Amino acid sequence: MSLIINVNEELVQSEERFLIIDSLYSFEFPKSVDELNRNRYPETDEEFELIKQEFESFIRENKNPNLYSVGMYKSYADMNLPKSYEIIFDINNKERFWKQKTVVKYAYNYRDIFHANLWQGHSSHLIIEVIGKPPILFDELPMNHKNEDNKRTIIGICSEFDWEFIRKK
Repeated sequence: MSLIINVNEELVQSEERFLIIDSLYSFEFPKSVDELNRNRYPETDEEFELIKQEFESFIRENKNPNLYSVGMYKSYADMNLPKSYEIIFDINNKERFWKQKTVVKYAYNYRDIFHANLWQGHSSHLIIEVIGKPPILFDELPMNHKNEDNKRTIIGICSEFDWEFIRKK
């Protein structure tokens, strides 16, 4: 018997409540809901229908120029998407931060399992929307985890409230 513990966001300390974005991912936008492989989803047919609805919404956003395909390292909590954040910062240099809305909209796990949730401790391929012109940090991210040098930019995103605790850590 396995024990599954859901880690609610409110149970996580403010200084730990941020997502880590460590890479840009090359990504080809899906063209049809038929690209979802039903066999990859253990949910009931009703739950799978909800996933299909989310996927159809995602497909309709294929012309949104503010969407980024990124790698996220280990979510700090379980949460439903979309999820909005107000601060973008450089993990390695917290003096480099921007107050800018970012919405985590959709996620993939194992390259082909689309979902609208994040799970604590799991890394995911995210589709995020940066509202407005994105900070230079996004230009500094490696593509598909390929890093030419040892200077690696890692981005954090968090709420404005949590930022006051994170920046002091």
